[in-house]
Amino acid sequence: DGDSSVIVGDGFYEVETDEDGFYEIPEFDPGVYSVQVEAEGYFSLTIISIYINSDAGSVTLPTFDLLNENSDQSGTAHGQAVDATTGGGIAGATVLIRPNWNNTSGDVVTETATDSAGGYNVDLARGYYTIEFVIAGYSSSFINVTSSGSTGVKDCVLNPNGDASSPDQDQD
Repeated sequence: DGDSSVIVGDGFYEVETDEDGFYEIPEFDPGVYSVQVEAEGYFSLTIISIYINSDAGSVTLPTFDLLNENSDQSGTAHGQAVDATTGGGIAGATVLIRPNWNNTSGDVVTETATDSAGGYNVDLARGYYTIEFVIAGYSSSFINVTSSGSTGVKDCVLNPNGDASSPDQDQD
């Protein structure tokens, strides 16, 4: 029939897409959700802490581009940490890489630092990652990346927070 199917559980929704990959969750409750996308032959994608506030009962989520499991292409994420007020590069920022998207705490899979021009360059296994930029005097900033072959340039803008003594982040 071409319709997607929805199972509503205690604190979760389970959705099966239609033949075109589309789905709908009717009467969706506003809140904070994690989304796990799985399909046979593809890497699972987990997106943590998606904030959904919809009085209309209708929410549009992004299109999920899944990575084929049958490829072992790694990628290189590179770019620059940039000051939001000056536009200049931020040297010495810690760059923390965590698995999955929107993953703002927990296990770090690799770490590096920005160079004198604010640039960073990190090789990543094929998959989905959150990159956090941390340095005293700025609020931490996060970007999501997909590593597959040529990951590409991912710049990140950091906002000064007026506190040069410690970064604005949770200490694990």
